[in-house]
Amino acid sequence: MTIQSNFNLVYVLNGLGFSSGMPIGGADKRALEVGRYLEESGVAVTVLTTDAGRVILEKWSWPAKVIEIVRPSFWPKALENGVLGRVLAYFYSILADLFLVYKLPATNYELIIYPTSDMFFDILPALFLKLKFRKAKLVGIVHHWIPNPLSRGGFSFSNLALFIAQRAGFYFLRTAADRIFVPKTQEGEKIRKVMSNLGVSQNRIFSFKNGVNIEEIAKAPETEKFYEACFLGGFRPSKGIFDIVPVWQKVRQHLSEAKLLVIGGGMEKYKKELENRIKEAGLSDSIILAGVVNQSELYKTMKTARILLSPSHEEGWGIAVLEALACGLPVVAYDLPAYTVFKEAVVRVKLGEKDKLAEKVVSLLCSAEVFEKQKRLGLSVAEEFDWREIAVEEKYALDTIFTAQ
Repeated sequence: MTIQSNFNLVYVLNGLGFSSGMPIGGADKRALEVGRYLEESGVAVTVLTTDAGRVILEKWSWPAKVIEIVRPSFWPKALENGVLGRVLAYFYSILADLFLVYKLPATNYELIIYPTSDMFFDILPALFLKLKFRKAKLVGIVHHWIPNPLSRGGFSFSNLALFIAQRAGFYFLRTAADRIFVPKTQEGEKIRKVMSNLGVSQNRIFSFKNGVNIEEIAKAPETEKFYEACFLGGFRPSKGIFDIVPVWQKVRQHLSEAKLLVIGGGMEKYKKELENRIKEAGLSDSIILAGVVNQSELYKTMKTARILLSPSHEEGWGIAVLEALACGLPVVAYDLPAYTVFKEAVVRVKLGEKDKLAEKVVSLLCSAEVFEKQKRLGLSVAEEFDWREIAVEEKYALDTIFTAQ
């Protein structure tokens, strides 16, 4: 039964820029999963995005309205997946949104504006919308804490830019957001404390959960296990992509035929560096890069592996980890604060201890008893995080914005 809602919702989803063949990130995946169920419940959902975002939405069979920023005809193809291209696309998107926003028709419903990240390319267009629809409510969401670049591995201009961008986003949200969502994890509690120190009252902060599509995963067929492990994530240092090679070298010392399937993609420079490291280590036959896998094939592809290797250095939650557990794949990962929500279902080692990470992989693969125990634990934990139930909680949190004092 469809329940009529009292508000309309506009997601701002500009993070893909004009890049092609990029994987959808956890922030955008969450918006699409929750948004799909909100639409079913009677909320009119619109997504303001780029043409790269539209392509992703089409692959997801997105049922709701899309307002698209079209890549200009003069945009060089060489800029698509590079750092400079991404940055220029963000600024172009902001300017284009300024014009698009003022073409949007008025609505008789209460309106909620919801940037899908805390980055400037999503927040600034959301503020434009707020200026046009002055009675609208603005919701902010912070998915994970970007640490000080001096303490982050591999100090770079990119790390510094991300740090500054997030902190600027925090100040925008402090001023303009009617409600701010943070993860219901230890990482989220850190963000909640920062927001509180910035003067954000606790009744404006709501803890959210992430989830998995239990129904879709159950439909994905079980296949032969072609790979001992898989990796799922974006190609960037914070996801630990460069730990993959030394970890798998160690695994191969014990399991000489072991194969690792790497699912994902990212900026061209990181992809090439990973390919070079794999080649130099002589692992081209045992580490297979699958590229970005469409959502319709993702869970079937994940089920071709026995476990998930997740060497991520930073997470606000870890949707990929949760999806793996729901697929029946035990997970070996670094011990991150966000992973406490998974209890004992994730096998964890201290951050940066690559040899121990490899040892845990080998232990899982070589012990049927340990493997089955972790598989059962993972399936049990995953059942607690169904997107449908999470969407119901989120709809309630959004509904109450209009009655909050």
